[in-house]
Amino acid sequence: MTGFLEILSKDLPTVIGLATFAGVILTAYISLKKPDIKFSQEIAVAKEGCVLKHQYLNKDISDIQKILTKIADNDLKHIELSIGSINERFARMEGILEERFQTKIK
Repeated sequence: MTGFLEILSKDLPTVIGLATFAGVILTAYISLKKPDIKFSQEIAVAKEGCVLKHQYLNKDISDIQKILTKIADNDLKHIELSIGSINERFARMEGILEERFQTKIK
């Protein structure tokens, strides 16, 4: 037993130095590896969020296109008909005024 204690006491600084060196290497590895893992997870979450945003934007743009098509098909035709009706009434009023005043209205 005394021989073991002598060897241990003689090599104790070497063993402590190796353990410390191994601890430093392990700590450096962990500190360099964890940010990469965390960063890759953040990138994955950001990509997923980006895909979802694009899907909603595409849906919104599609809805806007449908609304504009509906406006062009329906509302503009009604506006054109109303303007045509107004033009007819204006032409009749212009004719009546020309008859009453016997002059050409410009």
